[in-house]
Amino acid sequence: MVKDKDYLFKAITEKISQTDFVGFPFYYPPIFVWHKAKPEEIKTAWKRTINKGIEKVGMYIHLPFCLSRCFFCRFPAHQIKNSAQIDNYLNLLEKEVKFYSKIFKSVSFRSLYVGGGTPSLLNQTQLKRFFEIIYSYFDFKKCIQVVFETNPNTLSYEKLKLLKKYKVSRLNMGVQTFDDKLMKKWGRSSSRNSVYKSYQEARKAGVKYINFDIMCGLPGQTLKSFRETMKEVIKLSPDVVHVNPFFPNPLTGFSQQGKRLSKKEMEKREEMNDLGRQMLLSAGYKFLQFEDLGKKDEARNIQIADTIEHNSPFLGLGMAAMSHISGWGNYLNFPDLEKYKRGILENKSPAYLQCKYRNKIEEIRWYIMNSLRYYLLPKKRIYKLFGEDIDKVLKEEIEYLVRRNKIINRPAYLQSKVSNFGAYLIFSKYFYSKEIVKNCQKKLEPIKKRKKIISNEELKYTPL
Repeated sequence: MVKDKDYLFKAITEKISQTDFVGFPFYYPPIFVWHKAKPEEIKTAWKRTINKGIEKVGMYIHLPFCLSRCFFCRFPAHQIKNSAQIDNYLNLLEKEVKFYSKIFKSVSFRSLYVGGGTPSLLNQTQLKRFFEIIYSYFDFKKCIQVVFETNPNTLSYEKLKLLKKYKVSRLNMGVQTFDDKLMKKWGRSSSRNSVYKSYQEARKAGVKYINFDIMCGLPGQTLKSFRETMKEVIKLSPDVVHVNPFFPNPLTGFSQQGKRLSKKEMEKREEMNDLGRQMLLSAGYKFLQFEDLGKKDEARNIQIADTIEHNSPFLGLGMAAMSHISGWGNYLNFPDLEKYKRGILENKSPAYLQCKYRNKIEEIRWYIMNSLRYYLLPKKRIYKLFGEDIDKVLKEEIEYLVRRNKIINRPAYLQSKVSNFGAYLIFSKYFYSKEIVKNCQKKLEPIKKRKKIISNEELKYTPL
């Protein structure tokens, strides 16, 4: 029987926020209980998966350099000192690419996502070399989407034409806000003018889809400032818009200065988040499946959609890159640049940690926690992917969460009733197996005895 463990799962969630350096806070099991990577085991797992004749395989590549470190950022990135750093990194990346190209020689990748960091920092010569490395060693004939992350301040029309030439079909622009004073305060180099210029030039260059990332709830951000930003977003009319609430985990510069959001600031963050979504819906945007708000499904992030809908694998390359091998598990590369470099130069794998599913039910648990955050999960999809009846294999967990009014259980689907991200991170942990919960507890400080249930107020304003 499932017991109430709100405070334990809150403690596990806080531990994840302290150790999640790659942006996967909903991964199961959490990264802090993963094991040392075994490169030969990973290699064998990839070969076994590829030999099954999989069709939808994605690739993620991490380019970990930025002009400056934004105070709100928690991702693994380094402030660039000189252009030679990028050249040296491309040398390392090429060695890793060569290693995997032998394993993936029979695979045609369906998607390519280039993230960071700030990939658009690369100059034109470096961009050419980067894409030529990737396209020379891997097959992308069946690729239907190439996504490239950018900071508007690092783009030029020449770069955009080059990205278009190398088949970039979706540009992710880190806009964050049109309030220049706020951006300067938070250490970001882009500006309102650079966003307008880059957006117009990207359209002129023929990039098919453009996504805007917008932040809400930054300290110092006013409701008026946020509303004005959203008005300008709607005026420009990008294809997809992500409104991202600011969750200052311990890896952000904000938290490292000993700061925390007050309850009032978290309330304002929720108000901005709701306002942004309502403004977009009123302007004709809609919720896209496995995405945020956009105009049409073709503009979605195909790699995420494939992983959620089809449990498709993806190969991660570069420092701190995550990989998912369907039917086996997940692993990630060293998040430290020097260790990543050492692993490659010593002809070893740069893989750092791994978590292998003990059985099919453990993979289903991972899949549910990734999928249910998009609110609705068809049961026939679970059966098609895993051959299991979710109402039987996770009966107790589902009945418990229905009693707590956190999910809806219908004959055809499960649906999350938890809209707040922090609350979802806590309640989704009721799908954790007893063994994983015990493993997590071993890594935690002793939890003071408190009541079992967390109030809705505490949940809504969990200071992650």
